[in-house]
Amino acid sequence: MDVKLSEFPQEELTKLPRISNRNWIGEETIRLHLRNSKKMEWYISEYDQYGRRLFGFLDSHADGFYWGLFSLDELLNYGKKGSAWQVVVDKSWMPVKSKDIDALKGYINLMLSLPDI
Repeated sequence: MDVKLSEFPQEELTKLPRISNRNWIGEETIRLHLRNSKKMEWYISEYDQYGRRLFGFLDSHADGFYWGLFSLDELLNYGKKGSAWQVVVDKSWMPVKSKDIDALKGYINLMLSLPDI
């Protein structure tokens, strides 16, 4: 069952691990899955309650993939664009390593194959 992000208890977010400085793409445990009807999905592993930032992946069918930080306030504001933009929390999500999520495998493999500069 999904619940609107705006109605999701903030104390649940604070249970996520704090944002760390590590850079181990593919090894993150994705603990929270968010989505909207515009075919945007966020796979979240960490949260900074003071900066109100989430860390994880975005799979946007229009814009591609992104790995990094997301503003909680920005995600909450998506709903102001209309109901199709409303971000919801997938309450049935079970924690899994990012490298084991089919939608992310290609992106992770690409990022791991890039040469270090």
